[in-house]
Parts: sequence; structure tokens; C-alpha cells
Amino acid sequence: MLRQAVATVSQGLRSYPKQITEMGGSRFDLMSMFGYSDSGAYVDRDTALRVSAVYACVNLISRTIGALPLHVYARQGDDGRKIMRTEGTKYLWWRPNPEVARSIFWETCIGHAVLSGNSYIYVVTENRRPVELWPIDPARVAVGRASDGQKVYTIDGTQPQKDFVNGGNIVHVQAWGTDGLKGLSPIALSRQAIGLALSAEKAAAKITGTGGQPSGILSTDQDLKQDQADALAAKFEETHGGSENAGKVLVVGKGMKWSPTTINPDDLQSLESRRYQVVDIARDYLVPPEMIGASIEGSSSLTYANAEDRMLHFVTLTLQPWITRFEQTISDELLAPQNQYVKFDMRGLLRGNSTQRIAFYTGMAELGAITEDEIRGFEDLEPIPEGAKRPTKAAAPVAEPPRALETTVNIDMPPMDVRLQPTFIHEYPELPPPEQPRKVTKRITRDENGAIATIEEE
Repeated sequence: MLRQAVATVSQGLRSYPKQITEMGGSRFDLMSMFGYSDSGAYVDRDTALRVSAVYACVNLISRTIGALPLHVYARQGDDGRKIMRTEGTKYLWWRPNPEVARSIFWETCIGHAVLSGNSYIYVVTENRRPVELWPIDPARVAVGRASDGQKVYTIDGTQPQKDFVNGGNIVHVQAWGTDGLKGLSPIALSRQAIGLALSAEKAAAKITGTGGQPSGILSTDQDLKQDQADALAAKFEETHGGSENAGKVLVVGKGMKWSPTTINPDDLQSLESRRYQVVDIARDYLVPPEMIGASIEGSSSLTYANAEDRMLHFVTLTLQPWITRFEQTISDELLAPQNQYVKFDMRGLLRGNSTQRIAFYTGMAELGAITEDEIRGFEDLEPIPEGAKRPTKAAAPVAEPPRALETTVNIDMPPMDVRLQPTFIHEYPELPPPEQPRKVTKRITRDENGAIATIEEE
């Protein structure tokens, strides 16, 4: 709880808020915080959190951001920066106040913003320098403008406070709004969807709590007296009442008729509508339905192949806008005079995937963008001491050159001088000598008329 103190404490010149220790004080801005939906359900922050989908979305967003490391940087030169861990900024990077850890504090503040559209932080100062941060329930704060145009914050109806940059003690982180004073409440904007989910959940609980539908109906054509009907009803309730007796068969005597029944279609439709309300609420918070255990027929389910894309969608479209709002507001209002700023370390979201971290570090190291000690710092390891032996990188195996195919060739070759380069000798088969032309002698005889009669070769 926040400590109760007067506006100014003489000891150490520390200033604390008035009357902010009492929980459950007056609620302001009632129309934006709660109301009845058309389904008849009463919707405010507390009833909305009873809807499992709302709680899951708020818890997922606030818990994820709250677990991220937070660093304070000092600007140096052109786009240069250096992490600052000084005593003057310890309230940001260590413990915001003596009662809660850093992750719980930011989880609470971000949860306030996600639920109501606004997060209010009271800054405890010492000589006008921040030393502690305390969250304030948004339901206890009313926002307005003074005559000079400055924003004023009334906590539990006490004296108005101003923004820290205007000499007050309030830091206001707001979501999207229409008047510049405060952010719009997601609960108010989603009142109908949340109210419908509350009504559907109540109807489903009644169906289950009363034992559901009996497996049949008993009827008779005989007249029953009131005590007989009451006894039969009591026996039926004893046999079928409660979820543990659902589906049991009632055994009766002569003259009774058993008619099997099924679940009322209207009740069945009510149960089916609950699943669609979960998806509808997840859409209002820009949370992938699969990340809160919901799905809808016909949509792609979460698989190993698309898990990385869904996570990227969640980080860039859901978490990043909230992170940016807090970073800019805290930096502008608390650290701007020192030329410093805060950043949530988004690399913390990669801690669950060692393959991605190794690939990222390897790529950055090859580009010369980070050193080994910086990588060790990202992994919460101490720098390697000066002069200590650094881990040797595992050398990649060197592939042996391809070996020539060994073959045996029987070639008769004369001895060669080993100092000479080898030469290849090719042997061809010996061809037979060409045949010599033969000398042919022919004898010719003629007849009595001088004509050739015969030709003979000798």
C-alpha cells in the first residue's frame, strides 16, 4: 500500500500524495468505467476481469512487458548511447519503491492502462528529483483542466495535482483518446461484447449447475395428487439433480411413460456463442486468439510453422504500441533534463528460443556490430576478465580435397628419370605391310579372220 503522508514531509524534503493510502475510495468518471450492457449484464472493471478472455488478454500483455529488462540510456554524440546505472536513476532500473519489484510495478501500471486506457504514477521527490514511483488506481483519479489550461488530477477528491513537468507529482500514460485529457477505456468500448460474454457464461453456469437436461421426461395418463406429484418430483430431483447425476434413468412403476429428450437448441446455441465471444474480446485487445487458448472454426490454428509469425504479430502490433507510450512518457517527463531516456529491452522476448538468439548474435558479430562481452551481457553473463583466456571458437571441419580415382594400367614403358615430368605413351597395334601389285602376263590367240579368240593368264 502507498504510505499516508501530508503534501510535504520535512524529513529529507520528500513530498507524498495526500489520502492515497486508502483503497476503495470514491470512483470518478463513472460513465466511462462501468455501466449496463444491452444484454442486461453490469460491466465494470471488476466484472470484466471475471471474463476469462479479458483476464487472459490483460494478463498476457502486462505480464509480458513487465518481465522485459528496462535500461536507462544517456545520449552521446551522434546517435550514440551508454547505459546508465547511477543512484539517481535507480528508481527506474532497480526498484521503483521499497515495496514492490520492478517487474510487478510495471506489470501493474501496464495492466491499469490496458484495462482503463490510463495509467497514473505518483512521483515521490527529494529536492524535486524523483526517488520513488507509486502506481495509482485509475478509478480513484479524475482528470480535468485548470483555468490556466494545465491538466489537473484529483485523487479521492483531495487537492488537485499537476503533471510532474509542471511542478506536480503525477506522470500520466494514456492510450488513444479523443480529448487529449485521458485515454478511452477499452472496457467501456467493449462493453457490449463483455456483457454478452458475462450473460452467456451465466447462462451456461445455470445449465450445468442445475444438472443440465434430464435424459427423458416421465408422464402418465392418470391423475396425480399433489403429494404424489411432489414425491415424484423429489425423487426425480434426487436422481437427476446436479451434474454428477446427469444422464441417469429414473425407474418407476406401472402407468408411467418415459420420453427421451435432448438438450434445448437455445441452450446449445448459448454454449456455442461463448467461443465466439472469446475471439471477439481477443480481437479488441489485438491478441491472437490462439495465445489465450481460443480458436474459431475455419481459422488457421497455431502450428510450428506459423508460431513465429504469430509471435511477431503479437510483439509488433500489440506490445510495441504500449511499450512506446510508456517509454516516451517516462523519458520526456522524468529524464529529459538529463538528456537521458528509458528503453524496454525487447530482446528479452527471444530468451525462449536459443536458435534465434544464436543466429542474431552470430550475424551481428560477423558485421562487427557487437563484441563478445556485449553478447555475454545480453545473456546475463559477466564480461571475461582482462587477461583471461577467451573461449576458443570451434573451427569448422576442413573438407579434404577429392582423391583421384586409382586405376592400374599395364603399359610396358622404359625406365624414366624421376626428375622428369611423367609423360604418357600410347601404343597402337602394328598394321600389316601393304600388298605389292602382282605382274600379270596374258596370252591372246586370234582366229583366221584376225578376231580375238582366247585370253589366258600365265
